[in-house]
Amino acid sequence: MITLRSIFILFMLCTVSAYAQFDSLLFTVSGYFNYQADNIYALEDYNRDGYDDILIYNCELQKAFIYNGGNPMDTLPDVTLNVDLVRMDLIDVNGDGDKDIIIKDNWFNPVIKIYFAGDKIDTIPNITFRTLPGVFFTSATVIPDFNGDGKEEFVIFDPDLRYSPGGVQYGALYFYNTESVFDTIPHYVIMGDSANKIRIYTPIQSTGDLNGDGYADFTLIGYQKIDNNTDQYFRRFYFGNPDWNFEPLTFYFNFTEPNFAETLRIINDLNDDGFDDMITRDYTNLYPYYFYNVVLWGGPQFDTIPDCGLNTQNEGLNSFKLKNLGDVNGDKYNDFMGAALNFGYQNVRLWVGGSKLPEEAKKTWYGTSSGFGRILAAVGDVNGDGVNDIAIGSVVYYEPINCNIGNIYIFGGDTSVVTDINEPSVNKIEEKILEIFPNPFNGQTTISYSLQSSGRIKIILYDILGEKIITITNQDYPKGEFHLKLDTEKLHLSSGVYVIQLEEYENGNLKNQTSKKISLLK
Repeated sequence: MITLRSIFILFMLCTVSAYAQFDSLLFTVSGYFNYQADNIYALEDYNRDGYDDILIYNCELQKAFIYNGGNPMDTLPDVTLNVDLVRMDLIDVNGDGDKDIIIKDNWFNPVIKIYFAGDKIDTIPNITFRTLPGVFFTSATVIPDFNGDGKEEFVIFDPDLRYSPGGVQYGALYFYNTESVFDTIPHYVIMGDSANKIRIYTPIQSTGDLNGDGYADFTLIGYQKIDNNTDQYFRRFYFGNPDWNFEPLTFYFNFTEPNFAETLRIINDLNDDGFDDMITRDYTNLYPYYFYNVVLWGGPQFDTIPDCGLNTQNEGLNSFKLKNLGDVNGDKYNDFMGAALNFGYQNVRLWVGGSKLPEEAKKTWYGTSSGFGRILAAVGDVNGDGVNDIAIGSVVYYEPINCNIGNIYIFGGDTSVVTDINEPSVNKIEEKILEIFPNPFNGQTTISYSLQSSGRIKIILYDILGEKIITITNQDYPKGEFHLKLDTEKLHLSSGVYVIQLEEYENGNLKNQTSKKISLLK
């Protein structure tokens, strides 16, 4: 018997894939690393020699080592920086087209150090500055280009309001200008609201162009204190625009129930449709229990309906360790990897992108007692073979010390890996069979469908969680084309995204099915 749950699973499952390798070891180094930090950072091709380069931070020595890419890579560092590195990003500060290295140095007395890219990086920073008086920042983020001027934005997060360290914790984001002359005074600020007890709880968690308009978007989490015992959490999306309008799209949630917002991360465009995508946990119960995570395609209209599920073998992906890898198999699609949620043996899984994203990981590296899998990084193409490579590290854990012995390994990208396309066992009807116009719509829309043979047709309207609202039709139809009016005004529906499901039966058995999202605007 086919249930609503199984039908939705068939509609939104990603395709099945086979096992692949990614087992060519290009580089390895030992050192002391912090299991809570990134430890290894991609520098792109900072010295313009045709190979991407990397920076590795040794927390015991308090030194950052820059290794130049090559074929083979040199295991001796080219540059050593004396920094107490907390965070590193790349940003073109001086407008020469090259990404410069920007480092947050020292946790308790933070200072920003910027090193200009070039044939040889100077060990003395080109720019050093501190934040505004009264600002204690814990995190810094680079946004690709929020306002469309061709420049990245450098954003500092302070969990407090200015001049209130450890006191009025409502949070603030400070946006810095990155024109040809770097301005150390922030140009824009997003602040929490102490009067209404609204706190920006996290720094910017992830960025990308979700709606394909050419402006970078970003997301973060906050909460509003309702009373002494109740905090109402929310996730905000800020969509890039030329006017620096910070009016967010907000989703409320609580941590006691599966939800769309809590663990969400924006990730690079996986299916090459021109929109960056999102990964979060399965909050719909529309997938088998071992599909812990789901993918939502970006698009011109924001919706919260998962487009496919990821078979994580019931381990789930740690949203803080999802890594955009670029293209690691040479098929021109972006790929990603993530570590398991558990703290112990952290298995690492890699998915390759495609027009139909595989539900199965293409590669799994299994965690070990020595902490393999606790360090993940995208490193670019370090050996110059045209595909990106992958960094995975190990670091042992000894409480309460965070800085411990470990190893970092770089594995080569693998152009032999292809995306297998296996359709679900129940066939999907060709998309042209089901058309809905207008979509988006206000009140009424027309459902059009074409049948190649006579049979029973059932068309059902669902909400975003898979709850049935109404069966629009359930009767026998001859071969041909048909049109049905859907009047949502009589159903008293609110604005939002819904799903139209068409099922074709033969002798009482489900023969074909397809589903389409519709957007109701009021």
